[in-house]
Amino acid sequence: MKLGEKFPEKAAKMASNHGRKFAAECAPGEEIEGIFLVRESQLRTARSGAPYIGATLADKTGTLEAKKWDSSEEEFARFRAGMYVKVRGRVEEWQGTKQIKIDKFREAAEGEINPEDFMPVSSRPIEAMEEELLGAVKNVGNEDIRRALDAVFGDERLRKAFLRSPAAKELHHAWIGGLAEHTLSVVATAEAVCRQQKTLRRDILIAGALLHDIGKTEEISPSAGFPYTDAGGLLGHILLGALIVDRSLSKLKDFPEPVRLHLLHMIASHHGTLEFGAVKMPATAEAIALHHIECLDAKIQGRRSAIEKEPEGSEGGWTDFLRIANSKIFKG
Repeated sequence: MKLGEKFPEKAAKMASNHGRKFAAECAPGEEIEGIFLVRESQLRTARSGAPYIGATLADKTGTLEAKKWDSSEEEFARFRAGMYVKVRGRVEEWQGTKQIKIDKFREAAEGEINPEDFMPVSSRPIEAMEEELLGAVKNVGNEDIRRALDAVFGDERLRKAFLRSPAAKELHHAWIGGLAEHTLSVVATAEAVCRQQKTLRRDILIAGALLHDIGKTEEISPSAGFPYTDAGGLLGHILLGALIVDRSLSKLKDFPEPVRLHLLHMIASHHGTLEFGAVKMPATAEAIALHHIECLDAKIQGRRSAIEKEPEGSEGGWTDFLRIANSKIFKG
């Protein structure tokens, strides 16, 4: 990933402030020493038959491919995905991609690791997004729907988790604050759609937009690498989101059952099809609208992130195959 809107600091300033080398700063021909998170790692076999480690190293500015030649099972055990390693080596360029030829490495000591060095952060201030979130809740006219939103986002622990969570592990809005950024973008688009499609029930659509991904607060950990939690792996964010909202609604006296069912349906169906994880197909106009609005925001941002991740100076008009688009993306 390039130093872009997510990382507005200049590389030189970052280096002087942190005393370390970030992935985006590394240039071919440099000898480097730095601490990285091992994103992926495999023990492979070279043409000569000798084993070597092939890995992807990461920090908050992006990723670097890395190779440790003439390696061993013992070394590989100390270079697995999820570990922090301090590496020393030389940056080279292979087929237009920067990579590190590792000479030496060791597992990083706990005191050497600054978690903030490994987690990208939204370009939008968290405080501003919290203010916008609470304003969106306040602007819901239907009293019952507003009570539901107050019950969810009035929970300070949940609201703080929502504001810090990524929206995904890597496909779109994969940074601290990404969930709030994605959600508020969906809300803004939903407002515009309601002005055009006047038969839509505005308050229920806005509520669905605000709540559709709330389960990601329990699905994805906002720690380095954004690993899935046990709950996320076992249940997924759609079911977790429905459970979160249903727990909040159960505390409200005389809450209307039709509104409860509609809100839960919006969460259950927002992925659009069973093939892509929806519990049910969208069955109301508002649920249909939410699915397409949410999908639009995720795919447009995912495209932008994919292009930002292209290596500096890379040639060609297309990205590699992207799962979020189920195809390559034209960069023009």
